[in-house]
Amino acid sequence: GIRTGMMMGLAVGVKLSPIVLAPIMAIAKNFKQWLSYSLAAFLTTLLVVIPLFLRSSYENYLESLGLYFQTFEFNASVYYLLRFVGYQIQGYNWIEVIGPLSGLVFTALYLGFLYYFRKIKITKKHVVDAMVIALSLFFLFQTTVHPWYILPLVFLASLSDWKFPIVWSGVIVLSYYTYASTPYTENLWLTAFSYIAVLLSAYYFDREKIKELFAPKPTENEKHSIS
Repeated sequence: GIRTGMMMGLAVGVKLSPIVLAPIMAIAKNFKQWLSYSLAAFLTTLLVVIPLFLRSSYENYLESLGLYFQTFEFNASVYYLLRFVGYQIQGYNWIEVIGPLSGLVFTALYLGFLYYFRKIKITKKHVVDAMVIALSLFFLFQTTVHPWYILPLVFLASLSDWKFPIVWSGVIVLSYYTYASTPYTENLWLTAFSYIAVLLSAYYFDREKIKELFAPKPTENEKHSIS
């Protein structure tokens, strides 16, 4: 628990996206493991971010986060759909609202998944599967998804035999077509094709794994009655 927590804290110090995985690892542990893991992750993260508070560096960090969610947009999916709605309402790119809104929708869904995984007492066997789903949702709701962002997802898929992240790693290179002209212009038809391919591959190749992950687990009494 402690070593895992320390590694998670270091990962969060490098890039924020591992925060998405941390709660899943926590809920799959017993209380003692959860406590040691959580404390180690929190303290390690705290040690890593302390330098940000020296000479007000955290202000620059927060400004960068604001730019990421309220200015940058590339190869997005759900965000682009919300942006389209924003255009219909406001008549212009309402990214300063749509960007954070997309993140809030993801957060609500993610908390719902965590509650469900906790309720069905997800086992360590399915932790990586839950991570694949959580990280995929995270990317689907981001305003910017560069091809190298999904490398952790591809790695997790290699550990658990998921297919759609591999398909994603293939079609995501189409996003580089954006740089074929100057000024850079994203071809939204290619973007739509890429994400449709990802969703279809998830349905055709991984639907049984998704059903198994979200299926209610039998209680101890039910296990005994079955046996």
